Amino acid sequence: IAVVIPCFNESPELLEHSIRTVCAARGEKQVIVIDDGSKNGARGQLAELAQRLDIHVHYFTENKGKREALHYAVKNLIDDDVEFVVTIDSDTVLEGDALIRVVEPLKSPRIGAATGNVLLLNESQNLLTRMIGTYYWVGLNIYKQAQSVIRSVVCCSGCLAAYRAPLLRQVIDEFASQRFLGERCTHSEDRHLTNLVLREGYDVVYVEDAVSWTETPATVRGFLRQQRRWKRGYIRESIYTLSYAWRTKRLLFLQVLFWDLSAPFLSFGL
Repeated sequence: IAVVIPCFNESPELLEHSIRTVCAARGEKQVIVIDDGSKNGARGQLAELAQRLDIHVHYFTENKGKREALHYAVKNLIDDDVEFVVTIDSDTVLEGDALIRVVEPLKSPRIGAATGNVLLLNESQNLLTRMIGTYYWVGLNIYKQAQSVIRSVVCCSGCLAAYRAPLLRQVIDEFASQRFLGERCTHSEDRHLTNLVLREGYDVVYVEDAVSWTETPATVRGFLRQQRRWKRGYIRESIYTLSYAWRTKRLLFLQVLFWDLSAPFLSFGL
C-alpha cells in the first residue's frame, strides 16, 4: 500500500499525529508526504520526522493544489510493486486497522476504489460541531451505504480512500488537467477521481469498518465556506457523471439525475 498525504499549512501537532497513526497502522506500506508549499514552518518539522520515521517527504516550492500533489506522487514517487494507493488528508487520524480494511474490497477485480468511515475529532466542541457530526453520519452511513449497495459510491472521501494502483496511473494525467468551462478545476478533486474510476467501468464501495478521524470547521462561517466549495463541485461532477453513466452504470445515471440533481430543487420549491 502506498499512502499519500498532501499537506498545506496544516497544524504541526495534527500533521505529526496524522503521520504517526499512518506509520503505526497495520499493513505493508510506503508513506509519502507532499508538502504543498507550506509557509508555517511545516518543512522543518517534516524534515525532522523523516529522520525518525519511515516516510518519504517531497517539497513543492509554491502551493500547487492537491491535484498536483497526488499527480506528482503517482507519477514519480510510488514504487512499481505497489498494488493499492491510499490517499488521506493531512488533518486525518487513522484507526490501527483502517488501511487494511479500506483496501480489502479491492481484492475483487471489479472494484476500483473504496472509501472509509469518517468521525470527527472535535465533535463535542460546540453545538454546531455536534450537528455536523450527525450530518456526516447520515451522509456516510445512509447515503454512501445505500450507494455501496449498487457499488456506485459517487465520492471517495479525501479523509480515507483507496484506489487500485494501475487504474490510478491510467487516469492520473486526465485527473490533474481537468477543466470546466475553460477554467482549470481546483476543488472537488476527490469526486472527480471517483468519477474517473466509475467511468472506466469499475465499482466503488463504502467500508464502514475502515475508520478515520478528522476535524470540521467549528464556526458557521467556516462551515458554510466549506459547503459552498463542496456543493459547487457536487453540481459540476454530477453533470459529468451523466455524460458517461448511461453507458456504464444505468442505476448510477438514474440516481444522479433523479436524486442528486433534482431533489435539492424540489426541496427548495416546496
